[in-house]
Amino acid sequence: MLRLTTATAHAPMSVTLYCEQILCELAHTSHTTDILTGGTATSVGSGVSVSQKIITLLLPYFPSATITTTATTTTTNSNGTAPSHNDTTMNSTTQLFAFHVMTHVVRFLSTGQLLGAVDTMSSGSGASLLHQVLYKVIPLLSSSIIDIRQSAVFLLVELYACIGDVLWSYLTSLTPTQKTLLTIYIDRQLKQKQQLQYRN
Repeated sequence: MLRLTTATAHAPMSVTLYCEQILCELAHTSHTTDILTGGTATSVGSGVSVSQKIITLLLPYFPSATITTTATTTTTNSNGTAPSHNDTTMNSTTQLFAFHVMTHVVRFLSTGQLLGAVDTMSSGSGASLLHQVLYKVIPLLSSSIIDIRQSAVFLLVELYACIGDVLWSYLTSLTPTQKTLLTIYIDRQLKQKQQLQYRN
């Protein structure tokens, strides 16, 4: 998983998309296996699920709200971990990759997994996974790149689908405009789910 996430920083778009597909399929497959085995078969250590591990690997790719659109060269650190926000300036393509994968993967996390403490590879923080994700993502709602802003909104919508109104207590720093936009997208997703349930 580490090689897949770090390879995208300097890979052609076709390779980036392939890595994205592999990580999403890995999360889906491990989630299905967890359901069949009671959640013990796909743990990657200390009870951390594959989906949680993927997200912690992606967190270093959200350094700040300032994003460069120029190509960068990124390698793993000497200890084999993903580069931290102090090691490199991430390009927008890399961050979009991280957003797309994370938005897909959070669907396989329970409320407990999101709100429980998880150590990240970059900082060793014991904060909840949700807190660590929001710390990186919320500033990107103000990104100058529209694709990044939209991806941040889509990720927040998926997080809301996982934990519901609890999410709002973590979003007090959002501007009224940002809250309104997020509410619109959340309501839209809820209506789509209701329509699908009605058809089925």
